[in-house]
Amino acid sequence: PTDAMHYGAAWTHIDSDGEDHLYFSANNGAGIFEATELDLGAETATMVQVSTSSFVTNSNDGMNCLESRTPFPAPTDGSPTFPTLPPTQPLHCGRANKPPCQYGNDLVCDLSNVLTGDGASCGDIAVDTAAGEKMCEIQAGAWHSLVENTMAAACDVLAVTRKQKTCAQFCEGHGKICIRGQDNVGSSCDLDSRHDSRGKTTDGNGCQQVWHNQVCSCADPVCARCGHHKQPPCDHNGIRVCDIGTVLRDHVCWRCGGRGQPPCPSSNTCKQCDAHNQLTYKKVDNEHTDCQNLGEQTCDHPPDAWEASEPAGPVCDVLAVTRVDGVKDTCDKFCQANGMVCLRGQDNVENSCALNPSHTNRRQPTDQNGCQQKWHNQVCSCAIPECNRCGTRNRAPCAEGGCGEGLIAVLGRCKPCGARNQRECEDGCKEGYRAVDGLCQRCGAKNQPPCECGCDFGLRVDRYGVCKRCGGHNQPPCQVAGAAACGFGKVLAPAGDVGCEDMAQSSGEKLCDIQPSAWHSLIQNTETAACDVLAVTNHEHTCAQFCEGHGKICIRGQDNVGSSCDLDSRHDSRGKTTDGNGCQQVWRNQVCSCANVLVCKRCGYHKQPPCDHNGELTCNAGTVLQGDVCMRCGGSNQAPCPSSNTCKQCDAHNQLTYKKVDNEHTDCQNLGEQTCDHPPDAWEASEPAGPVCDVLAVTRVDGVKDTCDKFCQANGMVCLRGQDNVENSCALNPSHTNRRQPTDQNGCQQKWHNQVCSCAIPECNRCGTRNRAPCAEGGCGEGLIAVLGRCKPCGARNQRECEDGCKEGYRADEDGICRRCGRCDQQACECGCDHGLREDELSGDCKPCGSRNEQPCLGQGGAEVCDFGHAVVAGRCQHCGGQQFGPQVACQGEGGPFCREGKTLDNDQCV
Repeated sequence: PTDAMHYGAAWTHIDSDGEDHLYFSANNGAGIFEATELDLGAETATMVQVSTSSFVTNSNDGMNCLESRTPFPAPTDGSPTFPTLPPTQPLHCGRANKPPCQYGNDLVCDLSNVLTGDGASCGDIAVDTAAGEKMCEIQAGAWHSLVENTMAAACDVLAVTRKQKTCAQFCEGHGKICIRGQDNVGSSCDLDSRHDSRGKTTDGNGCQQVWHNQVCSCADPVCARCGHHKQPPCDHNGIRVCDIGTVLRDHVCWRCGGRGQPPCPSSNTCKQCDAHNQLTYKKVDNEHTDCQNLGEQTCDHPPDAWEASEPAGPVCDVLAVTRVDGVKDTCDKFCQANGMVCLRGQDNVENSCALNPSHTNRRQPTDQNGCQQKWHNQVCSCAIPECNRCGTRNRAPCAEGGCGEGLIAVLGRCKPCGARNQRECEDGCKEGYRAVDGLCQRCGAKNQPPCECGCDFGLRVDRYGVCKRCGGHNQPPCQVAGAAACGFGKVLAPAGDVGCEDMAQSSGEKLCDIQPSAWHSLIQNTETAACDVLAVTNHEHTCAQFCEGHGKICIRGQDNVGSSCDLDSRHDSRGKTTDGNGCQQVWRNQVCSCANVLVCKRCGYHKQPPCDHNGELTCNAGTVLQGDVCMRCGGSNQAPCPSSNTCKQCDAHNQLTYKKVDNEHTDCQNLGEQTCDHPPDAWEASEPAGPVCDVLAVTRVDGVKDTCDKFCQANGMVCLRGQDNVENSCALNPSHTNRRQPTDQNGCQQKWHNQVCSCAIPECNRCGTRNRAPCAEGGCGEGLIAVLGRCKPCGARNQRECEDGCKEGYRADEDGICRRCGRCDQQACECGCDHGLREDELSGDCKPCGSRNEQPCLGQGGAEVCDFGHAVVAGRCQHCGGQQFGPQVACQGEGGPFCREGKTLDNDQCV
């Protein structure tokens, strides 16, 4: 074979010595080749041709039984020998409903098909009527029981074979195959019933018997699927087999193991049903058709007449002749021979249905309920095994496994369980249900009692033992792993107005008015409304316990000074825990902030508290945390939004500026430091980029020098300038640049115990829009231009020219002002004049064109064109194509010059 040859199907066969041979089929029809001298390491092989042709196909995947004999003879004398193959094979031969392939004298089908007949075309059989041959019409039930495929269509012929030919040879002589054959009676079409008792072979479905004359069923050869439901069995080396899930009955494969189907045979010969069925017996009695078909006398006996036990299912009781070739045999074999199973057997009296009472004392086995006793004749109880659905709803439980999932046996039937108003299953009720008086009831949902595992997600048990919504806005928190939790976008906060009237009840207690800024820096939620109470806790109780005693919760706590409402600043330096926002400290007296019970509130949006994500307080996009509340950011007069790189950001229509403040402004006064006023020339640092608060700042943190940058940040501002002072005054130290301190960022990174810091409040302001300042990045918006520091409209009538010129229909004059253009009697635009106008060469104005007596318009490429029905004559547009006071010039079209209807073209003139 050539290197370009492709191989598809591959088979492995063994020869007479048991040696393996590997064969490949060439896709191009060149033949079949055997691979010899294989070298897997070098990936080489010698290919020896063993047949001269193969099917031309690209879909020839092959398989075969590994131990089947090779159909290809071994080469002799160094030359390969080939089986005799026809030069061509029928298209797709060997497949289902296709003709068989021919190998020598053999007709072969694919592995999953069997050779059968197609019948019907009987006219091409030449019947020798002179010799006594004729066509017969044999009914399917007339054939002997050993003859298979009795329903297959074929031509039934009374063939005269003169004891020299078989039916197979007779049919082959007429170009057909024999699918069944049987001897006849005399010269008639009647079949001889002695098919298997006259020393003749029954192989080949009777087609191999030799008689003087016989009935032969001939048909056109065709391959048919085999082994599946309602299909003939496949022939594997002479063994008839059905596919898995089917069983051979009456020469046909039938589904088995399913509901109302026969049981499937397994490798250990036990009858089997599938997972949803169990072995039972068909409901029959002695009057049933299946019992009558046994061909024996039926016997009716009351149950107490039997010595054998009651059978396990409905049976046919028959007087059975169990003698085979003069030898006694059993009811078990009798029932099996009729496709049934024996459930009971007992000897009879003489040849009647009367039962022999000596069932147990006649040296015969009594196991299998008498089915193994051997007699000439006896009464046999035969049953028809079949698989029936079990373990499903309203069905009997399966012998193994009982009822299916979600079912329980009730009065011998499988009933649903585990759901609402149903019995409890063996493993309890289904999820979302719990047993109440043996019946499952809904639980865990809204307004229902909780399940063993609690309530459904988003619900919690209220004080009445019922599941209620939780975790939503203004709802109590849910309990997750023992901790209070709100839904996404919600945070715990006190509910409603606090109500502080009855809080101070003991001697020495009083209500306090604590400002948010007075609390220690470690205490959070200082803006949250609560009752600030000077509580007497006598070194025994915490603020959490004090508030709980008043039906509230503690949201913050801090020790006080003496018996006053002043807070002790040593909140974290006296060995007390700071957990719970100070609510777990124990003192003689302290200030406790008590609030109503916590509920879930929306968070992260404008004017709402921040959300708590794993301990990190966050606001939603478009808002920024200011104090304890989220506020909109990035818009006009709003704080800038923080981005991932910590730069302050404004939205697309705003830019970062600074709030207009001075030392007298409230925001400057709230810094709590001394303000300083200096003329601009007093500073060594540069002039700040915006309005600032100049303050004498203490930048020492825990005894360590720090910067103005951190001081301003701690107060929600940014540093624009910083310079060391003289001692503790506002006087500026002139040695700003020569004290080994960094001067970048305008002095904001110098570290001193105290210094003068210029802090500014960043905010976003509208920019780039009409009458606003241009944006630092992007300048003015579309259709605007910066004029004297403000964005003004441009590009339209009497407006300045934009950076990209004037708008369409306008052009700039010598002063840079946009004027209307392109219209009649107006200056032409850069792109020319409007439609129907042309720029006058002298004045530059747009003038009408294309009409009669007007100059032509300019078309594509500068070509002169007139309106329809006009042509250029002496530089002006005139009528064309007709005759008024004499010949007119022809009009010009895409196909050349033309005239109007009724006019004739003569030398570019219409006459």
